[in-house]
Formats: sequence, structure tokens, C-alpha cells
Amino acid sequence: MRYQSGALKHNLMGALLVLVGFVAMMWAAFPPSYGTDLSLIGQGKPAIVLIFDKENVASMDLMEEFNQIRDDYEGKIEFLVADVGTAVGEQFSSAHNMGSASAVYFMGGGEKVIAFYGPQDRAVLRDSISQAFGL
Repeated sequence: MRYQSGALKHNLMGALLVLVGFVAMMWAAFPPSYGTDLSLIGQGKPAIVLIFDKENVASMDLMEEFNQIRDDYEGKIEFLVADVGTAVGEQFSSAHNMGSASAVYFMGGGEKVIAFYGPQDRAVLRDSISQAFGL
């Protein structure tokens, strides 16, 4: 049995294009990453900081709920992460006396408004944002 080298190259190119398309679709489906630059707190835009631990299921659940509503506040609120697996995240967590799977809300001037622990459903998160920031 003989194969034509052009057909093999054509099939490989087709498979590569399908793979690139699949990767692009998966990338677009992921929520945008959270910023880690905590110096943005107090720079004029309200901020919500998730104190996150990748090994804590409650942290993952809270982040997932925020992911579902983040687009509604695009450009209005900075969504940031303080990863307790880093020195900066651990320092932030200690400074605010909050553990992983919690969120701290800050006004645009840096004033702490509210903090809570544990996964919350989307309705509770929307209400808390509305009450804290009037959005």
C-alpha cells in the first residue's frame, strides 16, 4: 500500500488546525484571570479581594460563584486574589484576620467595607456588591 506524501501533510495540517481551534475555544471559555496586584486597592476603583487557597474546596467554590457574576461588573470593580500560597497573599490574609475562602470589599479610596467567609450563592454576592458599592 502506498501513501501520497501530500495527503499525509494535508491531514496533519487539518489535525493541527482543529487542535488550535479547540485550544482557542477552551481558552475563551475560561474566565479572565484575577489580578494579584493588591496595590490597586485604594486607587479609585472599588475592589473585591478573594483570599484564595487552591487546596481549599470552599475557596474554589467562592471563586466559581464570583466568576459567574464578574462580567456584570466589568470596569466597575477590580477583582483581585490574595493567594495564601504566596508571601503577599499570606500577609494580606493575616493583616485582615481572614482565612482562605473569604472576600474583602474595599471602596475606591481603600476603606474596608465588608468581609465575609465561605462560599456564597450568586444572589448573596450580587446583594453584597449592591449594598457595599451601590451598583
